Amino acid sequence: MLFNADKSYLFIESKNYDEVLPVLSTNSVSTAWVNSMKYLGIKLVSDKSLNIDISPVMQKFYAAVNAIFSHCKYVSEFTKLHLLIITLPMLMYGLNVIFLSQTQLMKLNFCWNRIYRKIISYFKWESVKTIQMFCERLDVIHLLCF
Repeated sequence: MLFNADKSYLFIESKNYDEVLPVLSTNSVSTAWVNSMKYLGIKLVSDKSLNIDISPVMQKFYAAVNAIFSHCKYVSEFTKLHLLIITLPMLMYGLNVIFLSQTQLMKLNFCWNRIYRKIISYFKWESVKTIQMFCERLDVIHLLCF
């Protein structure tokens, strides 16, 4: 088995996460120490404990949603809701194998509920649970936790 140092990174997660460590070399090729890395589309950040940055996931999700909205201006709300279901895997990819904090779950749930609010022209404080039940959909918290 060959070790490819160009595709490998060293990552530290401990109370001394900001410590400068010596370079690790294999076959005269050094492997880089990084403060953050992406694995399966999820950004892991070096800290005292393993931290997960969900902002890239949210950015990709909003980019996909905006692309759909820009091409579906004159489509009915019901059709838009069904089209936007294809963006859900972008928001949830790989999240069932990691532990997210309650704050991170709430942020992802807000992203998902926000597209319902945009389609139906609801305000931030109005609940979209009835619309989700009508469409036979769950919110992100229930999809990830159950």
